[in-house]
Amino acid sequence: MTNPPDQPPFDEDQPQQPSLPLEPTPEETGEVSEASEAVFEPPWEPAPDPTPPDGERAAAAPRPPSDPGLPAPPPPISRAGAPPPEPSPRPDSIPSERARPAGPTPPPVAESPAGGPPAEASGAPIEDRERPFAPVIFDDDDRGAPPAPFAEYDDSGVLRVLGVIVLLAIVIAVLVLPPISILDRGGDDGSGGLSVQARDELPELPDGLVAASQLYDLEADDSIDGQNLWTLSIKLSEATEDDRNLAFYTHRDGEWLRLTSASLVNGGAEAEAEVGEIPANIAVLRRTAFERTLGLIVEAGETPDPAALATNPIVAVMAGSLGIGDDGAAALTSLPDSVDAAGLGGTTAYLGVRVEPEAQPALDQLLSTEPATVAHVGELVAAVQGANADGLYLAYLDVDRTRQAGLTRLVTQLAGELSEAGLGLVVGVPAPATSDTGAYDWAALSEAAGGLWLNAPDDPSAYYEQLETVLDAQQAAGTELGAVSLVIGRMSHIRDSAGVSEIGRTDALGRAAQLEAGVEGGIAVGDLVSLTAINTAQELGNSGLRWDAPSRTVSFAFAERGGPRTVWVENSYSMAFRLDLAQRYDLGGVVIADAQADETLPAIWEPLAGYLDSGAVTLLQPYGPYLNPCWQALDGVIEGEAGNCWAGGTVSGVATWRAPGTPGVYEVRLVVSDGEAFVGRQLALRVTEEGEQPEPTPEPTEEPSEATPEPTTEATPEATQVAGPDPTAEATAAPTEAPTEVPTEQPTAEPTTEPTATATQGPPGPGGNE
Repeated sequence: MTNPPDQPPFDEDQPQQPSLPLEPTPEETGEVSEASEAVFEPPWEPAPDPTPPDGERAAAAPRPPSDPGLPAPPPPISRAGAPPPEPSPRPDSIPSERARPAGPTPPPVAESPAGGPPAEASGAPIEDRERPFAPVIFDDDDRGAPPAPFAEYDDSGVLRVLGVIVLLAIVIAVLVLPPISILDRGGDDGSGGLSVQARDELPELPDGLVAASQLYDLEADDSIDGQNLWTLSIKLSEATEDDRNLAFYTHRDGEWLRLTSASLVNGGAEAEAEVGEIPANIAVLRRTAFERTLGLIVEAGETPDPAALATNPIVAVMAGSLGIGDDGAAALTSLPDSVDAAGLGGTTAYLGVRVEPEAQPALDQLLSTEPATVAHVGELVAAVQGANADGLYLAYLDVDRTRQAGLTRLVTQLAGELSEAGLGLVVGVPAPATSDTGAYDWAALSEAAGGLWLNAPDDPSAYYEQLETVLDAQQAAGTELGAVSLVIGRMSHIRDSAGVSEIGRTDALGRAAQLEAGVEGGIAVGDLVSLTAINTAQELGNSGLRWDAPSRTVSFAFAERGGPRTVWVENSYSMAFRLDLAQRYDLGGVVIADAQADETLPAIWEPLAGYLDSGAVTLLQPYGPYLNPCWQALDGVIEGEAGNCWAGGTVSGVATWRAPGTPGVYEVRLVVSDGEAFVGRQLALRVTEEGEQPEPTPEPTEEPSEATPEPTTEATPEATQVAGPDPTAEATAAPTEAPTEVPTEQPTAEPTTEPTATATQGPPGPGGNE
């Protein structure tokens, strides 16, 4: 996503309601044009809700400026030994020219604001400072010599002079740069209100951290206090081109606490990042070793997100499968070029192998005899070597419980063969419904392999119950949980009569944004038209979007012709609770599934970096009012409170639109959100003088039951500005196309395709935002 334009400082005296410029473009061929959707983001970051879920230690983010009278939220909860600094509402940091204070920003949404011009932090103006001068020295013997002929001219002296000039420029630039500079979100110079004092020595650093700058004591005056987002630029001790694992840290109560990731600016002479508050002291440190490990899983043909590769993870490319051969026996196939095609460079790459559903009986047979097991070990080793991989991720996740001995034998022999070849092995294990792990002997498997990757249950409503049950049992049995990593997916889920399946976030929210207009005849000028959010209106018996405490996600339940459905929307808030589970059980690390570079998936890399670095996890809920539906209209009037979007209170899933006094085609929109991404559907309604009936539109077809490819949404913490497609003509009562992401500067709904029906899970739990 692109970054939003800089927002002006917030004025508490002015109402802060998002405005949605609408431009009708549908064909005027009927009363209602085909519904469409778009994903867009607000001009601020939606803040997490201050109300923690039942039984959870969750902290809330600040309320938006539209709700200035609400009480200040409590500090966020951290699992680290010492309380962490207040987190920035947004997890991502976007480099800018210098630092900048942000005016009050509503709750987190997704990305970061643009930067402003550089500014001095403290000290005398540049022109008043003494600048070092290094004279250029010539050889006296050469000064009186006549110039050589052109053909014999030696330009080494000129090159030396140029080199000295460049060196002088670098020295002068380094000397005159302030150690810390700060700008506000709009680019205004805020450095005058910041006092900076460098310490001669740093407190002792723990293993795995090295200093990249001095430690600076900071003191902010009233011009800086009260802001909630600043971008700091800190001068490094030495310029560098290596931007890996740099972060801002503060030293508090005898401990180093990580604030946020940092990026290089000014040719590597400075590091820059956004902070939610000005700490008492700050330094740039580089992490050289992590206590926790990181794994990534991508499908063949996908490229991991570059932001995830800084910590040197194991990247498993799922390019191998055990299927059925022509002879009816188990047959292993793999794509030999897939690992190299992932563009991993020097990153550790593993070949991932899974079992096709139809081959499960053949696998059971293969594990029943030692000769078949030995032969399969040879096939797997050859596949890893043929793929030019560093190791193997064995994801055999549905082995019959009667084959425990055979699976243990396979893993033990496989680990030995791979080790002799200088290759690694990690083994995937499923989360059982009870404490009984069935065919998977965790102790024996972890002793043989380099680690276990624990796959979570498909059903989000059972996520914590199943995982905590098996982890408690293994912990009591003395299993070393430091060898276990939790697999965390970035896909949302939907459940229907067919079961639970994955779904893209845009698709999930697109279902929540389905709307219809109650029109029996034509629409005349000035008529009242009823609008209904058919899948989220509580007036129809739906649950509406709400925070579901059992699954720690935003969820909604509704009924369609195929039966009841429930959708769980995965975002950065829910994923922080997944990290917290790994931290509570002191697992050896985490594995991010669906780790490809895809801006439509939830942002996880910044909170993940904090977890890997220190184990600290900040638990937040989405800002409650953002879970309410928002009705928008190009012209005419949305009656009552329905048009007062995201200002607090409850907004109904049913609204009334008064048609304008001029005939034409007008758009009405329904916008929904999970607290980060904003997705909308719109209908184009034709208004005539007499309200004559247009030609009927065809009946909508039932949505297919298989999942569609994930559209382009994004749950990032910031607004962006992108134009969307034109509205589609001839709307049906229930649109059936897949939504695509069309982020805009303000939460406007752009026409897009609509989602298809996919499986969802059970009804949402009690909401924390009621």
